[in-house]
Amino acid sequence: MINGKEAAVIDDMAMRSAWRDLAVNWELDWRERRMLLPSGGEDQPFPPADTERRMRILIEIGHRLRFEDDAALCEWLRMPTELWYWYSPLEVMGGPLPDLRRLRQFIESGLGA
Repeated sequence: MINGKEAAVIDDMAMRSAWRDLAVNWELDWRERRMLLPSGGEDQPFPPADTERRMRILIEIGHRLRFEDDAALCEWLRMPTELWYWYSPLEVMGGPLPDLRRLRQFIESGLGA
C-alpha cells in the first residue's frame, strides 16, 4: 500500500515527466523554458511552488491544444495575435499567473487554436 509521501513522489515524477514531454513537443528552447517557469527548479525533485503550479497549468493547456501537426502547434504558440494585445500565446503563458490562467480558460472553453 502506498502512503501519502510515496503518492506525492509518484505524482511529482509524473508531473515532471509530462512537463519534459510538453517541452519537447512545443520545441521550447532554454529562454522559453525560463520565461514559462521564472522561479526555475524544473529539474529539482520538488520544484518551487510557483514552478509546480505553472507546470501543472501548462500541462493542462498542452493536453487541450489540438493541431494537425507539431509544426502548426509550434507556429501558433509563437505567433503574436491581436487577441492577446500582439503577444504570442507562449508570451502570455510566461506572464503573470492570472494571464496564464486566463489563457487556460480560453483554451478550455474551446476558443483557442
